[in-house]
Parts: sequence; structure tokens; C-alpha cells
Amino acid sequence: MAPTSFQGFPKEAFTFLKEIKTHNNKTWFEKHKEAYVENVVEPGQALVEALGPRLQKVAKTVQYDSSASGHGSVKRIYRDVRFSKDKKPYKDYFGLIFWDGKGSKKEVPSFGLHVEQDGGWFFAGMHGFPTKEVRETYRKMVDNERTGKELQRIVHGIRKTRGYEVGGSELKNVPREFDPEHPRGELLKHNGLWALSPKITVAQLKSPKLVSQCAAYAKKTAPLEQWLVKLWKKAS
Repeated sequence: MAPTSFQGFPKEAFTFLKEIKTHNNKTWFEKHKEAYVENVVEPGQALVEALGPRLQKVAKTVQYDSSASGHGSVKRIYRDVRFSKDKKPYKDYFGLIFWDGKGSKKEVPSFGLHVEQDGGWFFAGMHGFPTKEVRETYRKMVDNERTGKELQRIVHGIRKTRGYEVGGSELKNVPREFDPEHPRGELLKHNGLWALSPKITVAQLKSPKLVSQCAAYAKKTAPLEQWLVKLWKKAS
């Protein structure tokens, strides 16, 4: 059972994330699985329950579920190695996702938290545009004077705040159907768009104040996430 309130990730969580880098094998993991659940998964579940309602204040339709089955907000530790040269069976980091739209939670706009042994980040956006329809709709919205300038303002507002980043996979050139000198050419190159918070220290991850801290990151990045929700709805 997850704790009833989030008290911060314990120091043992970071010990586990450090050690699994060296001992990334089934025998070691099975021996330490109980510690993983107690120190990483259960605090993560408590964080989902505490943070989810706070996120809904800035993104009304965002969804969350503290289940650790893989169908909820707690990402599983098991890696899909079928098409990877890296055959390590386990992730050496921990992740949470709060998704916002109909469809696969891995594809729709989302908020998320990424935790490693030496710190973490809060995320908002889309790692990639998963279909041709989404990519084409994105480009039309960037090209449009109203929605394109709106996105430009949002990105500028996030980037000018110390410690925040805006990025995403990009083409080398502006798509050929647009003027190479398009005023929003850099945005047109994107095949994904996301914002990252300043790095979250281990001390901050250990604190109950992480809930309010992530809520503040969400408030700052919500305009980008909400713009992408509009994109997703248009493309669906």
C-alpha cells in the first residue's frame, strides 16, 4: 500500500537508483524488489495522489491514476529491449506521467516527473508528434498568425525564465512547403515540443514540498501543454 500522504522520496530511493546502474540484472533486482516498491514506487504513488488535483487546477482535463500496473501514472521499471541494442532489463530512473487527451498516454500531451540518482526534472509537452495528422496540424497552427504567434509568446515566456528549457526533436530545415524565411521557421522544424523545469535536486526530491514545487512548474509550463492539447484535439 502507498502511504497516505507524500513525505518525499527517502534516501533509500536514490541508493536503489544508483545501485541498479551497476547491478542491472534480474537476480539482483528480484532480491531488491521489495525495497524498490517501498522506497520508490509507493512514494511515487503518494506523489501522484497529492499532485494530480493540483495539476487539474491549471489543466482541467489532465488525468492521473496512482496504479503501478503500467496502466496508470507510475511508469514501470522494465525496459522494452526488443528493438534496442542496449539489453539492460531495467531502467535506472523513475518516472511519473499525467496525461491529457484521448489516446495512448505515451502520445498525448502530458506532464511528467523524471527522477534519477542525482536529481530530476519536471516535464510538460509531447516528446514527439506521433502521426502525420498531428505533424501537419501542428505546422498549420504554427503557420497561422493567431495560433502561431500565441505559441511563439508561450515559448519565449518559458525560455526567458531562468533554468527552464524548451526543446523537442527537430528537422534540419524548415519543411519545404513553407518559406525558409518564415517568421516562425524554428518552430516549424519541430517534430515534438516540450518544456523542462530547472533541475530538481535530491534534497528537493526528498522533501514533502516537492508537491508544491511541481505544481509551480506546472503552472509555468501549462500554457505550452494547453496549446498542445488544442493541437491534439484538432488532429484527432
